[in-house]
Amino acid sequence: MLQTESEKEKVGQRNMIIERDLSLARKIQKQYIPVRNPSPNIRSFYRPMDMLGGDFFDYIVFGDGGRIGIFISDVSGHGVTAAFITAMLKTTIAQAGDRIEDPAALMTHINDSLLGNTGDNFITAIYGIYDPAGRSLRYANAGHVPPFIIDGDGARKMEVCHSVPLVSFSRDILDSRDKKYETREILLPEKSKLLLYTDGLVEARSVHDPSLMFEYADINGILYENRNLPGREFLAALYRRLVEFRGSDSFEDDVCMICVDID
Repeated sequence: MLQTESEKEKVGQRNMIIERDLSLARKIQKQYIPVRNPSPNIRSFYRPMDMLGGDFFDYIVFGDGGRIGIFISDVSGHGVTAAFITAMLKTTIAQAGDRIEDPAALMTHINDSLLGNTGDNFITAIYGIYDPAGRSLRYANAGHVPPFIIDGDGARKMEVCHSVPLVSFSRDILDSRDKKYETREILLPEKSKLLLYTDGLVEARSVHDPSLMFEYADINGILYENRNLPGREFLAALYRRLVEFRGSDSFEDDVCMICVDID
């Protein structure tokens, strides 16, 4: 059945309204993403796959000796729903109070606050408190991809505890299944880099060979060969190699990365 001119005009007007609302939502979401780095040693890169993204990161600056909290997450799915959940994440973290001092307590707070309010979407996340004075990282993981540690000995994934994504189960179920979130601490090597990221980086696939993911295209070698670059240049070089591997600067998922240079 052919559309009348009036129907076409209505569809066009609806599309314009949708585009306007998406543009506004994008502007609002950008306000939740830090525009300044909390330290010269910390740099970030965020490339949403579409106008709205489901990746999120945030910093918490403590006023006692330079400790910095680094939160990075990935909401399943894309579009308006995922973007809305990132906004809820931002608000929930801001209302966490003293829980920001304990990574596992923050994860539990987010899980309790958002459980049942995200539809079928779940959230992977990692939150670490970096202390430059002792080169330590106190962290908790919620089903997120493990960070990379890069130093003169190579690039390797940090060992993280097995855990489940946020808003998957209630606290009672997590406790009964011995899956509650845990705070752990590691000492980071001197003159190393810590790379936190979302799975859009490692799971990006070549347009020429979709069976090949970036994680298995010598990503460790790429990280190692660029290890001496400052954080900003390091992330730029990594993104260039990702685009070269992909064969396009259009991706099927958001790409978010945070680089911490360890003195």
